[in-house]
Amino acid sequence: MATLRLCVREDRWTAQGNSVKIALAHKGATVYIPTPVVLRDPKQWRDGRVVQHECARDLNKKLRNMLGDLEDRLYEVVDIGQYSCKALRDVLMGERRANEEMTLVDAMYEYIHELTEDGRASYARFYIMEISHLVKYGCDNLPLKNLTPKIINDYSRWLSRQGLALSTIGIALRNVRTVVNRAIRLLYVRYDVHPFTGIKIPSGCIREIDVDVEVIRKIRDAEIEVPRKRMVRDLFMLSFYCAGINLVDIVNADWRGERLEYVRKKIKNRSQQKVSICIVDEAREIVNRYMGADGRLEFGYSFTYRNFCHYVSRIFRMLMDDLGLDNVLMYSARKTWAQIAMEIGVGESVIDYCLGHSDSKRGIIRYYTKVRARMADDAVRRVLEYVNGDDESDDIIEFSHTSRILLANGR
Repeated sequence: MATLRLCVREDRWTAQGNSVKIALAHKGATVYIPTPVVLRDPKQWRDGRVVQHECARDLNKKLRNMLGDLEDRLYEVVDIGQYSCKALRDVLMGERRANEEMTLVDAMYEYIHELTEDGRASYARFYIMEISHLVKYGCDNLPLKNLTPKIINDYSRWLSRQGLALSTIGIALRNVRTVVNRAIRLLYVRYDVHPFTGIKIPSGCIREIDVDVEVIRKIRDAEIEVPRKRMVRDLFMLSFYCAGINLVDIVNADWRGERLEYVRKKIKNRSQQKVSICIVDEAREIVNRYMGADGRLEFGYSFTYRNFCHYVSRIFRMLMDDLGLDNVLMYSARKTWAQIAMEIGVGESVIDYCLGHSDSKRGIIRYYTKVRARMADDAVRRVLEYVNGDDESDDIIEFSHTSRILLANGR
């Protein structure tokens, strides 16, 4: 007799977490049917249920519905004994029945599953949270085809009444729009009027977290005795020395070569745009303290990247308190590098290249010109010279500001 149950495979935990599966047992074999539910920590699964998760109730409801749907399909299979376990799974996972209508939440779970398969579980968590909002609003069973601008407008107003920040509302609406546009591309639905027609998506204020060069120097020159605080200072300065590289790319990069070459994890599933910059002596000194035999940096932390990220942020806040510095985050290294680069006259396209940003908005010029690695190396060295107190730096900044004003005035 074939049976179905919810499970988490203990041998499949990775830095990105693990997904809940539906185990199908038949004829002495077991195969697994994926679900879009991703857990960050083994403690979030107990006795066949999601626990200690901000969306546990909604996720358990979704899993029960999926399991019940598969059990209904299993009951309808005629002469089940003729199928192997794998073949039976293929029958159960066959195309959506004709009388089923895809709901907005269904479409969102499908996209979550796609993101998880592509190794973007951290990004998928935003959509899991969005499902929680939709369920609370009462849109969990709304057919995708019935979505209208009025429903989106009312949903936006409801989010505002929950006391959410404008930036959070903007993220929520953009997530829904992404799922709707994906459903249109895959021909799941067609609209005479797009649901987001006339909808203004709010944007939050840009966080002012870049810092003065004196703050960078204070962090760099601080005498730090506690090893874990020295480690987070090294990570901050390594990010700054390497043109604002993000923490996730620091821990995944291979540092053995003379140059740092990597594709940002944030965009690697949609672009293979590589960043290639020199590793200056100050950065190499930090790298040599932590680099293992495989070229990756080792920090003596054996838990998931997500936990490591929280750990680094917490210790960095402690360090900033020790130094008497406010409003300085790990991300300030990236923002400050870009700000200084702009002030000393580095071209915007070169800054975008160093940061690993897309150049798709540069217009027709991108087809005729490109940023070369030596231009990025020059930008890295010029920013470093400025931080090290080159006497000519202030003159360079003043000249850069004057040039920009003249260009803006058409002179």
